[in-house]
Amino acid sequence: MQLVTEHDSSISVEALPRRLPEADSPISARGADASVTSFRESYDGSISDQVRPRLGRAKWLVVAMLVIGAAASLYAWRRLTPAPLPSGFAVSNGRLEARQVEIATKLAGRIETVLAQEGDFVEAGQIIARMDTGTLRAQLQEARADVARARTAVGTADAFVEQRRSELELAGRMLKRSQELVKGGFISSEKLDTDTAQMKVASAALAAAQSQTVESKSAVTAANATVARIQADIDDSVLRAPSAGRVQYRLAEPGEVLAAGDVSLICLISRTSI
Repeated sequence: MQLVTEHDSSISVEALPRRLPEADSPISARGADASVTSFRESYDGSISDQVRPRLGRAKWLVVAMLVIGAAASLYAWRRLTPAPLPSGFAVSNGRLEARQVEIATKLAGRIETVLAQEGDFVEAGQIIARMDTGTLRAQLQEARADVARARTAVGTADAFVEQRRSELELAGRMLKRSQELVKGGFISSEKLDTDTAQMKVASAALAAAQSQTVESKSAVTAANATVARIQADIDDSVLRAPSAGRVQYRLAEPGEVLAAGDVSLICLISRTSI
């Protein structure tokens, strides 16, 4: 039994170096390095196989995003770029200062019509609105009738002056005759006194008639002035552009009643002051 055991032990001891090399032997170190290297190569290969497709997809995604961004920028540029101006027009950048003119009615009244629209270009003197002048035209007819009445009164006063002048001349002749008769002793002095008084009365009546004539002529002048004033109001009821320009605002519409100079009907930007 002892011999057999020793034999088996020797066999096992001799066989061990062949099957299992020691840890510090070159054979065991060489085998370990080879296994680690093969493991690293397999691990790196597996990582490369997984990362390489992802990197490719990321590159294509970046390229696609760049292409889409470029296309969107081109579309926006074309969309926001204004259309070219017609021939004869120019575009510039800067600051323009212009004079603003507010056109209001001189008299209170109702708007009859407005001929200008916002954005319209108007010339100096162009009619842009009209006020209702029915009342003014009635007043104008009345004033013209007063003129005719005053002229008639002047004619009557002139005729009355001629009458008084004739009476004065008659009184003068009678006074002269009475003076001659008194000198000859043919009439009394009372008759001379009476004719003298009649002469003075005729002279005063002529002066009064002449004053009435002057007053009648003054009435004609006043009536003509009233006609001119009403006609001026009618002319002012037609609103005209004081200068060439562009209508910026239209602040009232036909049918509205405006106070005198209270509300601007049209706001105009003058072109002459730009």
